[in-house]
Amino acid sequence: MSRILCRVMLCILFAFGSSGLAACAAGTNGLDVGVAAFPVVFSSPETGVGGGVGAVLTFRGEAVDSRPNSLALVGMVTEKSQSLLILSPEAYVCDDYWKLKTSVIRRDWPDEFYGIGNDTEEEDEEAFEVQSLEVRPSAMLKVWRELRAGLVLDWKDVEVSELVEDGLLATGGFLGTEGTESWGLGPALEWDTRDSLFFPMHGSWLQLNVNFYRDSLGSDYDYDSVVFDWRRFLSVGSDEVLAFQVHGRSMSGDVPFDELSTLELMRGVPENRFRDMRAASMQVEYRVPVWSRVWGVAFASTGSVFERWSDWDAGDLKYAGGVGVRYALNKRERINLRVDIGFSEEGVFPYIQMREAF
Repeated sequence: MSRILCRVMLCILFAFGSSGLAACAAGTNGLDVGVAAFPVVFSSPETGVGGGVGAVLTFRGEAVDSRPNSLALVGMVTEKSQSLLILSPEAYVCDDYWKLKTSVIRRDWPDEFYGIGNDTEEEDEEAFEVQSLEVRPSAMLKVWRELRAGLVLDWKDVEVSELVEDGLLATGGFLGTEGTESWGLGPALEWDTRDSLFFPMHGSWLQLNVNFYRDSLGSDYDYDSVVFDWRRFLSVGSDEVLAFQVHGRSMSGDVPFDELSTLELMRGVPENRFRDMRAASMQVEYRVPVWSRVWGVAFASTGSVFERWSDWDAGDLKYAGGVGVRYALNKRERINLRVDIGFSEEGVFPYIQMREAF
């Protein structure tokens, strides 16, 4: 398959997913529209003071139990001219039989590299910068009850700069240090019985994604990615929620260093503090209403990275925990502004974001 055909497929899927929202809006009587917007303010040594805005547009038809279509947009800039822009349309069309979703991410952001493995040292930190554009459209068809199957196309164009002269990244022979273009295509399965897409009170969500990145698709390197994600939400007492998540990612082949598996869901551990071919982690969160639109949460997580599944060792697990507050920007759709404080042996880290961690 030629690169030209891959680019045509990407454009078609992106247009299909995005236009699904507009088509649904134009063809539905009694459209119920909701908007939630919030400011973002943050500061870190790498970025200085930063800020931005985020918003989620939701709309659904007359059916009360239909899943809401949504369009999320988040933009941030910093005093050091770094930026992040995320656009995420998601549509349920043809009586919810088709789920069309696209993520578009434009990033100009600092990052850190500590080496590969679960035992890297903090003093080995090297700073570098990443400029990237990522587009990930998917089309999922309901095949039985709440089971969906479909295809996911993943395209990334990554530029890496500001490497430390004579540092590990510059001299270690890692793939992707000169930038990469990745094209991946593969199947996906999803089982979704959640009562809400944004803040579930009960139900389950299970997803398995497999992507094959190949030179024949236009990718600079040949490698594979398998991601498993299971989430369970239990109603406790009158309004409390107990939420669980198990997450695993396995890479194989010639994997660029910035695509290696990380402990991405562990609040309290910087996302890229540990990298390797495989990662497994789990977390639990207890959510309780406090007053009107305000909820309180407590969470804990554990996980590790390793080269092969046979290398997994319970003695090497990392641990993290924390507390947080939720404020309902859109009470009906349960779209929240999330403020968390996570802590671990790596330090204490604040998180201010829209929507839940899981």
